[in-house]
Amino acid sequence: MRVLLGLVAFAVVPALTPAPGPSTPAATPVGSVVVRAVGDRDPATGDPQPVAGARIGVVGVVGIEPGGTGDPVAPAAPAGACTTGANGTCSVAGLAPGPYRVVPLDDPPGSALHRITTIEPAGDGPVPYGVVVTVTDGATTAATLAYRRANPAPATGCGARVTLVHDLSGSIAPGEAAAMTRATLGFVDTLAGSAVRLGISSFATAAPAAGNTDRAPTPLADPAGVADVHAGVLALVRPGGTDRYTNWDAALRAAVGEQDLVVLLTDGNPTVHGVPAVHPPVVTGREQIEAAVASAGAVKAAGTRIVAVGVGDPAQQSPTNLALVSGPVAGVDHFVTTAAGLAEVWRTLAAAICTPGPDPEPEPEPDPVPAPRFTG
Repeated sequence: MRVLLGLVAFAVVPALTPAPGPSTPAATPVGSVVVRAVGDRDPATGDPQPVAGARIGVVGVVGIEPGGTGDPVAPAAPAGACTTGANGTCSVAGLAPGPYRVVPLDDPPGSALHRITTIEPAGDGPVPYGVVVTVTDGATTAATLAYRRANPAPATGCGARVTLVHDLSGSIAPGEAAAMTRATLGFVDTLAGSAVRLGISSFATAAPAAGNTDRAPTPLADPAGVADVHAGVLALVRPGGTDRYTNWDAALRAAVGEQDLVVLLTDGNPTVHGVPAVHPPVVTGREQIEAAVASAGAVKAAGTRIVAVGVGDPAQQSPTNLALVSGPVAGVDHFVTTAAGLAEVWRTLAAAICTPGPDPEPEPEPDPVPAPRFTG
């Protein structure tokens, strides 16, 4: 018997692949910025105080400013904005990684504090104010913005209490220093005989400048007071070494007190800040300027007006920075002049403070009225 063996063919059928479900999108990297707004320095603690109601924008940086300053340029529309609460902070979340500029958008409503729009760091010229930060995925970046206080109105009458805060930093040439001294003595003489009280203070790296002593406001109504203030001006000495830097912050911290006017006389920009001074670096940067603005705010918050006078090489002066610690009006809140032109500025200031006039003419005495005569 023969058995026939046949071939059996098997078809290989591929396994069925399940239909794909909805895809899960990749997570978008996000970060956030926490911003703190600060204003006047607290004289007791030395810390700038929080500013509530400040609206702050976080703006994406899109390029480098023309001219090679390295200052990033940002588009007009912010990537996010927030308004600070009572503790002076707020945050902007959901930001893609990258560089941003944190900028003040408005003045806090109902406040004497104002946003800073422009500052002038060394070598850059005036630039828009803001803090550049880099946001990274999942991280929180911090930034702090300073706000300046409005300058109080000038005191009325002729009995103002004035303190002249004199820069003794090492950048003042001997000839300029001598011219400044002569002009200041003339300022004192212009006010002699008035009810003004004038004090003499100084600063360099510290305030008073090393080797100097401050003199409280002294009445100029009599020759003895004038002579005392003259002696205070002539006794000013310039320090050397690391004591010769320019610290507006320290100068203005020391000026907080019961007075009507502080005149900040300086030959340039702040190069250090802090009490004691923080250095190195010795440079005019955002931190040095912001620290001076906070201390100026403490002076103004006490009701004291500040007039800032920049004297020396005009190329070394910054009306922008002088205005930040005083007020915006040139020729009223702040001045820029040479050492030779300082006397004219002092005359302008003296006239604004008080111009002693001639003794008033005595009023004529009325004719005597004869007593009535009675007849009877």
